[in-house]
Amino acid sequence: LRHVAEGVAGFVGAMAPTTTTAMIIVAAVALSWWARRRRRSIITPTQWTQFDRDGYVVLRPDQVFASPHDDLLSLQQRMDDIMLGTCAEPPPYERMMMQLDSCTGVYADAGEQTLGYKGKTLRYRKIQNLDLDDLVMGLFLRRPCFAEACERVYGKGTPISSFRTMFFNKPCAPSAASSGGTHLPWHQDRWRFLDIDPLLNAYLALDPA
Repeated sequence: LRHVAEGVAGFVGAMAPTTTTAMIIVAAVALSWWARRRRRSIITPTQWTQFDRDGYVVLRPDQVFASPHDDLLSLQQRMDDIMLGTCAEPPPYERMMMQLDSCTGVYADAGEQTLGYKGKTLRYRKIQNLDLDDLVMGLFLRRPCFAEACERVYGKGTPISSFRTMFFNKPCAPSAASSGGTHLPWHQDRWRFLDIDPLLNAYLALDPA
């Protein structure tokens, strides 16, 4: 900030302002210019080169979160609270697609994918429509790195919506005689009602693989 102050002082001297208002305006203009000059891209050119070449890139935690450790813990806790029904501010369960995991590991034995809460358990396989949850949106989806990525992929000024914001889970086996983590067969999702095909996916691992 010392350099900013020096720049403002020099500018003020050249303009020879005679009122406090003029000095405040000049300072605001100088600080705005300094902020724009100091702004840096979150995703590096090297990372974009890898993305263009390989189709994916892994971001560092500090590129995604303001406080990586605390923000990740908050997301982990939020998902546990949603599954256990212990949210101080509950999400709109009636508008969220929720599915319980199977006890066999067989996809056909997994629970139905329907709207609404399925009970207090950590054995949910999938929870969809998480973009309706304000805390998930604030902690994750609205991070600046994603705005930057969407601007590069879709073009500056293009309106962006989140499509199928989901939590995937492979719970541990409930007992020694059962299986945990339903196997998902190979498949290809395709939607013909969208105005544009999704070009960008973002994944976050909440637990160690």
